[in-house]
Amino acid sequence: MCKRLASLKMWSRRDLELKVFGNPMDIQLMQKHVCYDGISKDIDSIKFMWSALESFSEEDRSAFMRFCWAFAPATRGLCNVGPGFRVFAATDLPATTVPRALTCFFQIDLPPYNAAASAKECVLSV
Repeated sequence: MCKRLASLKMWSRRDLELKVFGNPMDIQLMQKHVCYDGISKDIDSIKFMWSALESFSEEDRSAFMRFCWAFAPATRGLCNVGPGFRVFAATDLPATTVPRALTCFFQIDLPPYNAAASAKECVLSV
C-alpha cells in the first residue's frame, strides 16, 4: 500500500486531476446543462459570458470551473450534477465586478455586463 501512495508523488496535481476528471470544459456541453434563474439566455450579459468562456484557454476555463464549483471537473459529468451549471441574475452587483460563486450549488450570480470586453475581463479575473 505504501508503494502505491509513494507512486502518486510522481504525478503533479494538474496531471492527476486530468487523469481523474478528464479535460475540464466543453463549452457546448456546458451550455446544454445550464439552468438560468431570473435571467434570460438571450440577454447580452449571458452572451458576453459564453463568448468570454469560448475565447479562454483550457487553463482559464479550468480556473473558471474551480471558481464556480471549487474544482475543475470534466463537463461530461455535468448531467449528473442536479440541474447542472446554474446562472442567476446578480442585480445587486455592479457591471464592473466579477460574478459571485456559490460553489455548493455550482452556481454563479452574473452581474449585468453591458460590454463584451468588461465581461471577459471580469470573468477572466475569477
